[in-house]
Amino acid sequence: MINIVTVGDSITQAETGYNSYRSDLWDLLIDAGYDVDFVGSENKTKDNTDFPDNSFDPDHEGHWGWRTDEINDGRSGEGSLEDWLTEYTPDIALVHLGTNDLFQGQSVESTIDDLSETIDILRADNPDVVIFVAELIPTTDPTRNQSIEEFNDQLPTLVADKNQANSPVILVDQNTGFDASQDTYDGIHPDESGEAKVAQQWFVAIDSYLTENPITPAPATGEIGNFVFSDEDEDGRQDVGEDFGVAGITVTLTGAGADGVLGTGDDTTATQVTDANGEYLFTNLAAGDYEVTFSDLPDEIGFSPANGYEDSIDSDADPATGTTPVITLADGESNLTVDAGLVDLPLPLPRGYIGGAIFPDRDDDGYRDSGEFFQASEGISVTVTLTGAGVDGIFGTADDITETQVTNVFHNFAFNTLEAGDYTLTFSDLPTGYRFSPANVGTDEARDSDVDPATGTTEVITLSEGEIISNIGVGLHEFFTPGPGGENILEGTPNNDDLVGTDGDDRLVGFVGIDTLTGNGGNDVFVLGDENGS
Repeated sequence: MINIVTVGDSITQAETGYNSYRSDLWDLLIDAGYDVDFVGSENKTKDNTDFPDNSFDPDHEGHWGWRTDEINDGRSGEGSLEDWLTEYTPDIALVHLGTNDLFQGQSVESTIDDLSETIDILRADNPDVVIFVAELIPTTDPTRNQSIEEFNDQLPTLVADKNQANSPVILVDQNTGFDASQDTYDGIHPDESGEAKVAQQWFVAIDSYLTENPITPAPATGEIGNFVFSDEDEDGRQDVGEDFGVAGITVTLTGAGADGVLGTGDDTTATQVTDANGEYLFTNLAAGDYEVTFSDLPDEIGFSPANGYEDSIDSDADPATGTTPVITLADGESNLTVDAGLVDLPLPLPRGYIGGAIFPDRDDDGYRDSGEFFQASEGISVTVTLTGAGVDGIFGTADDITETQVTNVFHNFAFNTLEAGDYTLTFSDLPTGYRFSPANVGTDEARDSDVDPATGTTEVITLSEGEIISNIGVGLHEFFTPGPGGENILEGTPNNDDLVGTDGDDRLVGFVGIDTLTGNGGNDVFVLGDENGS
């Protein structure tokens, strides 16, 4: 695929309701069989609207009203050509610049100098870029046309001076044959016929060059990297507060080589040492299979448990070898999730982990639907008590173990460094107005609620050595909320309920079953059945 950037001003960007010449040029290139990608930081019209034709690649580098020096250096904090080029690398650049410079009183000489700098910036990004420079289209204003003609007369000298064998600069005559009285809608900007003419001139120049000098784009190169961190709680993931890196760790990247098989004679290796922030990065990588090995750890330091969480936060290094699983990198892919957590030795391995989260089960179906997450600002928490059966494996005997914690600001809980055995979790101290939702609904363990609504306790969880169980869900249903008149609502369940009101104004809704409703003071409303009276 050939990357093409169109660099210019309003003539390149286009007014609302117009496509610019780029739509016609796209069609010409595609119809001719070229595999192209228009690139750029912009993809809208002047007024940030979509183009009428949505069938062409809209990316461009046209900036309405900008001079050439502003393209080079930036304007009003909106970036510069050098900034934009960090996001893409063009093989071909189409440059139509200078019109605003001349209209705003810039001299022909200074505009030519600025255009020369534009060419230098493009080459700094890609030394082999092919640059097509346009003679400016005319306007209906004779005075302005005189400046345009003087500028166009200087372009052949600039093109000759800047031309290089590896990075040709090619002059394209966009002036001859363009009639501003018929090909613009305002005397300056091309209308449909003008856009077609400009596109045709660009296409002829590009097609002529590529016929003699076909471009074979270099394969996109990828990268692998990220972070070595101090895993203070030894759980194998980067928790809040564990964002400080470990410097000086050796990181070795092993590639599978031409045969695509790791462990053979053509394997490639590259080595880095983590920087002051604990980060590393291998770039310019071809697609293929890789492994990352972390080594030269300080004395009495080992690796965290591996691959127990999502890739962006877990430790990926095998605790025994310091090596990651095989990483398959696609063409041009960036994988910045390959981390290693470090802990103090000796580690109590193998260790287990039981954790999960509470969630707002708004529809009381025992299942975490899309969007059913508590916000940190709600301040919701519950107490979680872990009970272990101990060495004898029997609950209720003297060797039972218990641990208690309160869910954190993210509404998660986690018990780590657990021995293999049987455990239960009991949840208590629910926020006022909340009760547990139905348990073990459906077959998706990652989304259902696992707590018995009557006891607040899970079924027995059997943990094997080193096992990580992180999908314990606790659904909380809010049944007690202020009513429409300021009174409290106490809502029953599908079972038999005994609802006792507050000393304020209450609405007690029996719902289904044999229910006892007690007002307990205030002006109370009793609903037999659901809110619809059924």
